[in-house]
Amino acid sequence: MNKNFYLYLSGRFVSRLGDSIQEIGFPLLILKMYGTAAALGSTTIFIAISDIVVKPFVSVIADKYNKKNIMVSIDLLSGVLCLFVGFLALKGILSLPLIIIYLIIQSFISSLFLSASRAMVPEIVKENNYEKAYSLMSISDNLSSISGPTLGGLLFAFFGIEYLLFINGISFIISGISELFINYEFKNKKVKLKEINFYKELKEGLTYLFKRKKLVYFSLTNVILFSFSIPITATFLPLMLQRDGGFNDSYIGFFKSVSTLGTLIGATLLLFFRKHLGSFKFFVSSYLLINLSMFMIGITISMNIENKILHFIIIAPFILMIGFFVISSSVLISSNYQRNVDNKVRARIGDFNVMAIEISSIFSILMGSILLDRISSRTYIILVCAINLVLLLTYVFPGYKKYIQKN
Repeated sequence: MNKNFYLYLSGRFVSRLGDSIQEIGFPLLILKMYGTAAALGSTTIFIAISDIVVKPFVSVIADKYNKKNIMVSIDLLSGVLCLFVGFLALKGILSLPLIIIYLIIQSFISSLFLSASRAMVPEIVKENNYEKAYSLMSISDNLSSISGPTLGGLLFAFFGIEYLLFINGISFIISGISELFINYEFKNKKVKLKEINFYKELKEGLTYLFKRKKLVYFSLTNVILFSFSIPITATFLPLMLQRDGGFNDSYIGFFKSVSTLGTLIGATLLLFFRKHLGSFKFFVSSYLLINLSMFMIGITISMNIENKILHFIIIAPFILMIGFFVISSSVLISSNYQRNVDNKVRARIGDFNVMAIEISSIFSILMGSILLDRISSRTYIILVCAINLVLLLTYVFPGYKKYIQKN
């Protein structure tokens, strides 16, 4: 790995950390100002909708413009915006409409930053280092996700939203300055924003994707991986643990930490065992162990065990294993995905993949929310595992031999 990548990684870490800090800071501020779920819920919905709407368009911009300049500009702009909104808060003139406008703008530029930064990796990293690069990125992203909410909560509690934004703004600006030193050459022809036909560019990206069966396979494999694991381990796990497992809020936090720990361990070990990552046995074992772990959570979650510490010890290893093997499988698919995409459409293809995962996850969560009100957690998880196993045996594993192993 070279200096360029570590400069890139440090800038990405600070930006993701800043986003995580604000993700906890502003909900706390809204609850403090208004104290209603309606205010918090409407803000969250506005931001979620805006993120989905702008994602395809920012991917086109990321493909057409210098990705390093986008990263630098976004970090500097985020810093200035943080300082400005912090000043408004200090003067006591920060209202809910202003907060929503700021968060929508921040969501837009953050999406552009992530789109450009994802697409930039294969241009600054040698192909034989893709797995290592994506492992390091996973470690960095998880560390920012862990430390961001904690740091944001502490800053809000001790200094208020004003100084949280001031500190965040300064860190964004420092990150942007550090990214200036990344050695990156942009080879595409320069175009003006008004010259871009977004409909044509998006159509070109989709045509590029669907004409390449290998890329479609990678996208669908990611969809299968995340649309089954996310609802169980992230969205509905707290509900199932409380309703059928009898765990209190403290244990829910511990289970979340175990899942994150599994991801960090998986990403870290991949740095040392990359040679085994591409083997068919490792690939099959990872997916089967994810499915087995989900199945065992379904079996053990509703066991009648009065000692909750013992119950926690029984369930926790399976949650750890899911975090571990999801990240190892994801790194393998992401690395092969990037090896088969041209730079001119990389951001669009990457964001199409992200959107496919988001849409499928929403559908899975919707179905889960309907089913879990009617059936037990055990029945729901066994049903999900059965569907997942059929997809693995009929599509994912045969596709691996066709699109990865023989290449």
